[in-house]
Amino acid sequence: MRRIKELAATKYTATGTAEGGTVGSLEPKLTVSGGIVSTAGITPDTRYPWGQCTWWAATRRADIGKPIPGWGNAATWAGSAASAGYTVDGSPSAGSVIVFQPGVLGASADYGHVAMVEEVRGDGSILISESNALGLGVVSTREISASQLAAAGNGVRYIH
Repeated sequence: MRRIKELAATKYTATGTAEGGTVGSLEPKLTVSGGIVSTAGITPDTRYPWGQCTWWAATRRADIGKPIPGWGNAATWAGSAASAGYTVDGSPSAGSVIVFQPGVLGASADYGHVAMVEEVRGDGSILISESNALGLGVVSTREISASQLAAAGNGVRYIH
């Protein structure tokens, strides 16, 4: 957890402006101010502890009309999704869940991390929304470059 906060504060750039705005290519778009996402009006998924990364990924998938079942800790999501018949691969798409294996790109060494892919950009980078990277219950955005994704290899998978 501490490592995720350190990386978020120093390595990754947030999107949005102090004035606010909307981001991503999904509908509904996220309302962001200074890289922090407003969750007002979004119905929370109550199967996961509030504020955890799993809570946000399940909440956001339902918000875009693609609800998912409960899959436990983030590190187990890719295997559980594949067993449930979901497509799991190494190619991001808007609306997919990105699963970070433990220790990859700042993910918890014990539990891994999950987030939502909000946008895939022409340069191969992605914009994600995630909870608990900047603190419990804080939903934020982060851009991950194509080179970071390539370096992560199979440590990052996508659930479609």
